[in-house]
Amino acid sequence: MRARKRTEDEVLRRAAERYSSKGLPPGVVNVAWHPHQALGRRRIPEFAADAADLVQEHLPEPNQGVTIDDRRYPARRSLPQEVASLAVIRRESISKGSWTPIRAAFVPAITPPEFQRTLHDEEAKLPSDRQHCREVWLLIVARGFEPSTYGDLGPEVQGHRFESAFDRVFFLQYFDRLVSELYVGQVA
Repeated sequence: MRARKRTEDEVLRRAAERYSSKGLPPGVVNVAWHPHQALGRRRIPEFAADAADLVQEHLPEPNQGVTIDDRRYPARRSLPQEVASLAVIRRESISKGSWTPIRAAFVPAITPPEFQRTLHDEEAKLPSDRQHCREVWLLIVARGFEPSTYGDLGPEVQGHRFESAFDRVFFLQYFDRLVSELYVGQVA
């Protein structure tokens, strides 16, 4: 999900640069990506050019907005398959354009097997840490600033006994500023 986000952000940055280089009026461009059509990195230059041209073709009058999708404009050039819709808003009050993605995601519940895999993966570094410390704690962070970093602990995780060589394990939901200590039993 993070790789997809980086690709989408890069293509929007390039499209904004191309649009701006034409000397066109600034606008707010919001792109809703199609959830089942990932943009390949090889298509970035082509897609950026198409997006800039589409915005130019559909540029609304000052203080107006337009949403471009295949339902509203079936006779015109269609959107790339990776885009569900593209909205353009033009305000006289703005002096700089903004091209941003519209992102949404369901917040997944993190399950005990997923946490157990994470613990197992992190234990690879544990032998060298133990040489320098009597106790080793693990802090797992869900940043929550991007959809790929969301996660909620369900009640089955908080009551689950995980097998781990860590002395203590904590889960930080950074955005919400919540910390939970997970119950761990030492691996034999």
